[in-house]
Amino acid sequence: MGFEYSKVNPIINQGLDGRVLRNRMIASNIANVDTPFYRSKDVDFETALSQEADKLLGDYRQKELPLAKTSPMHLNPLE
Repeated sequence: MGFEYSKVNPIINQGLDGRVLRNRMIASNIANVDTPFYRSKDVDFETALSQEADKLLGDYRQKELPLAKTSPMHLNPLE
């Protein structure tokens, strides 16, 4: 059990799990290429990863991070 550096780590783990699942399905498709009436399978990786990211990040995805000003001498980036 490791500790969580940020909210991105679970997304990375889910992404790797998704890639493993897709590779296994591709291997299964290749192994069954000569099987009569076999239908190939696939995983929509991008959609699944996006759904997991929405679950984990929630509102953080839509928010724009403000620029930090630590000194009154900093220039305003919007001007």
